[in-house]
Amino acid sequence: MVDNPQERIRHYNELVRQYEALSQQIQQSLRKERSDAELAQYRELARQRDELFSEIRAMERELFDDGDA
Repeated sequence: MVDNPQERIRHYNELVRQYEALSQQIQQSLRKERSDAELAQYRELARQRDELFSEIRAMERELFDDGDA
């Protein structure tokens, strides 16, 4: 884990950019008929996106938790 707050925010922003790029790829793939290979690729992209989302949520809790919970 990165200790420098600026680096943590930079890392968070990079995760969000990656998530958005994967989401866009997934949306584009949903607009057409898919072969079995394309369906497997779609599932892999969705898995990667889900992992990024989990990491983003964890970083949000770390960065933005104000201690009220």
